[in-house]
Amino acid sequence: MKNTTFKRLLVLLTIGFSLWSFKLHKQYFSLTKIYYKKNEKTLQITMQVFTDDLEKSLTSKLNTHFELNSKREHPDTNTYLKTYIHEHFALQINGKSVPFRVLGKEYIKDETYIYLECKHIRKNIKDMEVRNDMIMEIYPEQENIVKLNINNQRKSLILNIDNPSGKLTFKK
Repeated sequence: MKNTTFKRLLVLLTIGFSLWSFKLHKQYFSLTKIYYKKNEKTLQITMQVFTDDLEKSLTSKLNTHFELNSKREHPDTNTYLKTYIHEHFALQINGKSVPFRVLGKEYIKDETYIYLECKHIRKNIKDMEVRNDMIMEIYPEQENIVKLNINNQRKSLILNIDNPSGKLTFKK
């Protein structure tokens, strides 16, 4: 009887410590998808970021408390968010900077989806450089995954504090 109780206790402690250690080692990542609509000459960009990480970044950067997706959300959140994104995300196509517009955001569960658009992409995309260092000022272990679909070619980048930007080339 004592042996069975001891084994159960040991199993419960092992499971408990395992779960506890997972909480201590949270993964920090975001996903950005970039899709080129050649017939419309636009890039459609969707960023997927954990809401609590974005709150911490905005709060730290702007010295203003943010409660995203709540009734107490700051009235100027969209303005601050646009500024933050323009400071931490950039695109270059064929060596030239490309302006983008932040179209909006939505909350789904514990994530914030941010929608961007680049219009008037008239030249053939030979290469694209992406910089995304969002959240890295709060969590140096942050990884920002970028998936691109350009000219029906799928490629991806993993950006981090050591390499916050990456460049990919595409065939015609």
